Amino acid sequence: MTRKMRAINSSIAHWKRMIKAVKTRPIFSEHDERRKYDDQYECLQYDMEDEIRECWDGEYCALCNLDCVDDHRYECEGCPIVESGFVSCEKSSSIWTAVNRSRTWKMWLKKANRMLKMLESVRRKRSEYEAKQDKKVSKNR
Repeated sequence: MTRKMRAINSSIAHWKRMIKAVKTRPIFSEHDERRKYDDQYECLQYDMEDEIRECWDGEYCALCNLDCVDDHRYECEGCPIVESGFVSCEKSSSIWTAVNRSRTWKMWLKKANRMLKMLESVRRKRSEYEAKQDKKVSKNR
């Protein structure tokens, strides 16, 4: 298994842990409903970081932390997400940005599930790519 595939699997596990944590919280709590009017997107991130010691920030993303990823000007060249045809997470049209802009845990959960599906698609595409590369190497031996 390549470093990129390990990072994809790690990222999927990371998102599953976060989704599980959100599913255990009282999503419709008064506290959460007040926060949907807050202009600070970070409030949900800070809550999650306090609870499970990780959140959806790039600091915790195995893909963002690959040494082959060049995030110069947010292009994220070398990231398996971008290589799979999806836009860079930092772009305003990305699924990650939609997660990051969530104002309530209910909204966050909906967007995070889309992010997880996208990562699973990235894993499928990467697996197919690596299988083709393995065949080429075997053929050339």
